[in-house]
Formats: sequence, structure tokens, C-alpha cells
Amino acid sequence: MGDPYGNLLHLKAVEGFAEIRDVARRYDDDRGRRYADIFGTVTGDINITYAWPGVITAWHAHRRQYDEWFVIKGALKVGLAIPNGDGTYRWTFVVLSEYDGKVLRIPPGVLHGWRNFTNEVAILMYHISEKYNPDDPDELRFTLEEVGADWSTPVK
Repeated sequence: MGDPYGNLLHLKAVEGFAEIRDVARRYDDDRGRRYADIFGTVTGDINITYAWPGVITAWHAHRRQYDEWFVIKGALKVGLAIPNGDGTYRWTFVVLSEYDGKVLRIPPGVLHGWRNFTNEVAILMYHISEKYNPDDPDELRFTLEEVGADWSTPVK
């Protein structure tokens, strides 16, 4: 299948946390770009979030379900964290954008969240492997302080 990261070497940071996949089919021509079969087999819900500029939505994890994320418009800084077992966490950040054409698959147990670091609304389409049940949500929530990761954008 080739290198799933393509020229997006920063996405290798997800190794050990999540999986990066190409969309099954992409078509480019003089009419535009089309992505097809983005998530493959779907079981639960497919949702869309409009992420307002400057907003951080983090942290949470799932006991059973996995998430698959695809950025339709804009860009998001995505955080992934795993508990060390001693009350601390190890984490990594990657950027997903409308130019990537990549799907991020987040397994159960991995804490995740995003920050829209741009000045424009970002649009995230995501698949969750189980139907959302508001009476029994499969969510474990954590505060920014609990995980301790720095969501800022460093000046380089």
C-alpha cells in the first residue's frame, strides 16, 4: 500500500496512539476533488462538528468505541494521550487539515481532543463505532489540567 503518511511526516507522531489511513478513493479532475468511502465499513454514527476558531475540545476517551476523524475544511491540532498508570500521561499532537486526505482512527482507551488554531471555522466529519446513547454515553472525561499537555502553538 505504500507509505500511509505520504509527505506528511509529522503524522508519524500518532504511532503507538492511533492509526492514519488514506481515504479509499480520491478523484481529482477539472471539476474538483472528491473523496469516496472515507470510513469504509461504518457501524455507529457519522457526525459533523463545526469547530469555532480558538476553541479546545479535550480530553475524553471511550471504553468500547473507536473514533475515525476526517477534516473537511480548515485545520485542527489533534491531541492524543495515553495514561502511564501512575496518574501521569504521555501525549502527542498532530495536525489534520483539509489538504491531507487522511483518516485518523483513535482506538478505545486513547484520550483525544482537538484545538482549532486557525482564524476560520474548521469542519470535522467523524465516525464513532457505536450509536451515541445519551442515557449511557461511552465517555470518560478528563480536564486539561489532569492530562497536563500544552495545547499552545510554539513559535518556531
